[in-house]
Amino acid sequence: MLRNILFCLVSLAFLMQPGPAKTQAPTTNAAVKPVALDTKKPEPKQEQEKYLLRFRFHKEDVFRWNVLHTLQNSLSVSGQSETTESTSLSTKVWTILDVAPDGTATFEYHVDYVDMKSLKTDYLQKHEEEHYDSRKDNVLPASFLPLEGSIGVPLAHLKINVQGEMLEKKPLRVYSDANRENRIAVPLPENPVAVGESWNVPLPLEIKKANGMIEKKVNAQERYTLESVDSGVARIRYVTQMLSILTPKEESQLLDHFGRGYFDLDIEAGHIIRQETTIERAVVGLQGSSDNINFKSRQTECCCGLKSCELCTMAKKDDGRVQK
Repeated sequence: MLRNILFCLVSLAFLMQPGPAKTQAPTTNAAVKPVALDTKKPEPKQEQEKYLLRFRFHKEDVFRWNVLHTLQNSLSVSGQSETTESTSLSTKVWTILDVAPDGTATFEYHVDYVDMKSLKTDYLQKHEEEHYDSRKDNVLPASFLPLEGSIGVPLAHLKINVQGEMLEKKPLRVYSDANRENRIAVPLPENPVAVGESWNVPLPLEIKKANGMIEKKVNAQERYTLESVDSGVARIRYVTQMLSILTPKEESQLLDHFGRGYFDLDIEAGHIIRQETTIERAVVGLQGSSDNINFKSRQTECCCGLKSCELCTMAKKDDGRVQK
């Protein structure tokens, strides 16, 4: 290496020596062509198109949401495990009773039918399977008793404005989480947005004790992003973000709030036509270091009513309502 360095230094010294005296170059009559300069001004950058997202409600409109929900839940405590798998198919109906001058709509919500299956496996590998279809069965299995009296009857009146904010919810009877209303509206930004822009919506949550008293208030938010606009349909992605620090036990009580997914909004019609929410969460250290829970949930919903839609066709195969 030393030899190489020495060679380089010698070469550099040689190149720095003064050369022979310059001689005048011979002149010619050839003209030197000037270099053409590009004087064209760059085109101004076009602004990305922005979209004003709003809901448009009309009195007596009816939205029939076909909902497919799958759940896989495994719990391991002190070396003993149990798993639960369930599938439910239902139709949730929203009828607009009235629309105020500012576009705020009053909805009546009910569940048309529900078809539920569940399979539980305990630590002894004992299986317990249950199935209930409200269109055919008159007797409710024990684990589905909370559904009693809440199928085919009005459950709540709700007011939603054109930006998707729920202004009021008035339950008409007690009903379980299995029949709770699906999200037919999401909070939309106040101003027009371009593809790729996001907006945040606060999501206050509560952790409750066994007696129903509030144990802790949790700060969270939902972050929405306009992912794309295709053929007049805006796809809005969302993810739930926890802003408070949670213990494993607290996190296990909020598993159904760790959702992410999308909503497809028909911009011209002014309502959502498809949506999907997925939750995949593993929590370790519930009571002991090895105790854990694995939670997987997916809910797919559609109200397009088209024959080409697998979910709508599956939901209505028995009553022939898919006609479009």
